[in-house]
Amino acid sequence: MQESQDELNPDEKVSTYWPDFACNNKESITVAQLIDHSVGMACISPPITIEMLQHPNLKHIIRDHIAKAAMEWPEAGDYK
Repeated sequence: MQESQDELNPDEKVSTYWPDFACNNKESITVAQLIDHSVGMACISPPITIEMLQHPNLKHIIRDHIAKAAMEWPEAGDYK
């Protein structure tokens, strides 16, 4: 939906929209790579916990946790 409204460019880096995401070798990941699950983030380590999901500030806790997560593969798309 965001893409169809010209608000989200799939070829743009995720960090353009979410600057905190650009850490742990994720600075060059595009929106398209994130959406098609080719970025090597099949699992978030450490995992998201029940406590995080129950936190009153859930949206920010999960956003920050995912932003700090490292990729499992050295380069986006390496799993293919």
